[in-house]
Amino acid sequence: MIQKTITKDKMIPHYYGDYVRMLFLATALLIFVGIPFWGHLIPFGTMFEVVSGIILIVLAGLINPHSKWVMIVSAVVAGLGAFLLELSAISFHAQHSMELLVAREVGAIMLVTALYFSVKTVRAMMQGKVGERPVPWEFEEPTKE
Repeated sequence: MIQKTITKDKMIPHYYGDYVRMLFLATALLIFVGIPFWGHLIPFGTMFEVVSGIILIVLAGLINPHSKWVMIVSAVVAGLGAFLLELSAISFHAQHSMELLVAREVGAIMLVTALYFSVKTVRAMMQGKVGERPVPWEFEEPTKE
């Protein structure tokens, strides 16, 4: 069996899982570093945040161009995480430090971006477009002569 490798020169068209993976890992790092330095990013306790970070890491490891269900779960997790972080940022901006507000906003922005790329990938998977090169004239009407 020949194993194919993907380099920066050969990206898979309509697949954005690599971006989602990087954003999930960066968000997990922000969660793990943020707890001891600034406090809880989401006010549900340390256990919830640690489990959330581990879930992001596990999903980052499972993301691949052949698994639609992982991308769907990634989109749901990214959306829920962005919602909780932004809700915390807005609700507690006056009571907590500016550093914690910035950390929450950065985390929310990373997860909203991950949500966007997850949804783009799921849409392409549902249309069977992952791996297909885009064709410029794909949406043009045929001309009648």
